[in-house]
Amino acid sequence: MLLKVVVALGLAAPIVASASVVSRLSDTVAWGSGQSSDMSLFVELFVVVVAASPLCISAFFMIKRQKLSRAFFLGSWGLLCFSPFFFTAVQQEMEAFWLEFAFNIFLGLILGAYLFLNSNVIEYFRR
Repeated sequence: MLLKVVVALGLAAPIVASASVVSRLSDTVAWGSGQSSDMSLFVELFVVVVAASPLCISAFFMIKRQKLSRAFFLGSWGLLCFSPFFFTAVQQEMEAFWLEFAFNIFLGLILGAYLFLNSNVIEYFRR
């Protein structure tokens, strides 16, 4: 059952990640803070979609039971976790970001342990 949730998470990753940037974009446009920050948010949206796309692709590989899809999922998770370091908003508020980053890495380790140590998941990929 949890594997279905992991696959759904992977499939929805680009949508969820881009929605968070779009919500910030709408706040910025509503407040009219200037064109340069608006453009940086569009760049952030592009980076988030590019970083989340491998996670979505790895979910499709999991559905097809590809053996390397679990490793690809974890690598994609790591890429998505590190992508906010390229955002100017995160660089300005780095102290607040570290807790979120640590939680995401911890969650990735839990997902990795599940994907590689659970006997049902191992059996799923052997078929």
